Amino acid sequence: MPEEKKISELGLAEFVSTLIRETFDAILTAQEEQSARVAQIIDIADKSSAEIAEGFITPEEIEAEMQKFFPLTEEPFCQIYPGALYKPEPNEFPAIYTSCGYKMTKIDFEGGKITEAGYKSVKQQVMLLLATEKLRQIREMVRNGLPRIQVENGKILAKVSFSVRETETEGVQPETTNAGLSSTFLKKIDILNGKTLRRIQLPAARMMVKQATESGAISTDNKSIYGEVEIHFRTVL
Repeated sequence: MPEEKKISELGLAEFVSTLIRETFDAILTAQEEQSARVAQIIDIADKSSAEIAEGFITPEEIEAEMQKFFPLTEEPFCQIYPGALYKPEPNEFPAIYTSCGYKMTKIDFEGGKITEAGYKSVKQQVMLLLATEKLRQIREMVRNGLPRIQVENGKILAKVSFSVRETETEGVQPETTNAGLSSTFLKKIDILNGKTLRRIQLPAARMMVKQATESGAISTDNKSIYGEVEIHFRTVL
């Protein structure tokens, strides 16, 4: 099993921003591909049966259709092949004309056997019938209206490990904010402790996250926590 690609460690704000941005990009990409696919189907619907047979029918599909028209219980599982026994009309066998509408000519059989040219002609007729049916289905689908998937709302859920990192750097004079406070320290905050209001100062901290393993294992850092980031969203047009 290939190694799972991990999200590199990011700050919580950057991580959430990345999730939202990449989800948005994914939705736009899916819509673009969807529109391109719809246009492709409409273009195919305007083609002829011969063009469909030439560009969209695979050899495997033709072979399966030949076996469907002219079944044989043993190999080659089809009654039509070069050298196969053939009896012409009025009691044609195999019933090529009745089955697929192709009328055999003198070059299609010789000495009571189907020639290479005859095999190719029957195969071509079967391919054309298959293409005609495919084209009918595509045109009916276009007439009925092609479905489109529209994202209205959703949820992003990411399993991550959280850790808190102090951002203070030793030996470096911390920058100050416009209010004159050190950028490496949080603002003084008021905490109501019982009936006593006391003021404390905490070191600056940064919440870091990275993608967790399937087992939920996290780093040996005892400050790490395994959890999830969940974001609900809806689209606005």
